Amino acid sequence: MTAKLFETALGIEKPWYVRDISFDIDAHKVTIFVDFTFGSLFQHPDIEGVYPVYDSSIQRYRHLDFFGHKCILEVQVPRVELPDGSVRMVEPVWPASRCGLNLRGEAPSADNISGLCPPGQRKAA
Repeated sequence: MTAKLFETALGIEKPWYVRDISFDIDAHKVTIFVDFTFGSLFQHPDIEGVYPVYDSSIQRYRHLDFFGHKCILEVQVPRVELPDGSVRMVEPVWPASRCGLNLRGEAPSADNISGLCPPGQRKAA
């Protein structure tokens, strides 16, 4: 139930899902672990089609606070091999894509975590 609540709040949709949630009351921090379903195929914006996962890595993103707690998203981000042989990261299509943000490098904080806007809000272009 808690995972579904955070999936809805963050706008996370299949093949992505909330795998786990960690609350650190003393540090006033919530960490949300996001993964994708094994065997998922992903599109890459540079080339038409869908491709299987080549490998993946964990990326950390700073989100707006939840319940007065600093919110960190730890996302298992896939890379796909394209027909030209290049391997490219597939950035999640939530919530930053709806906000017009690039998950890698926008509003970096002191601990090297990128900032995200709330679901359903778009940044002006």
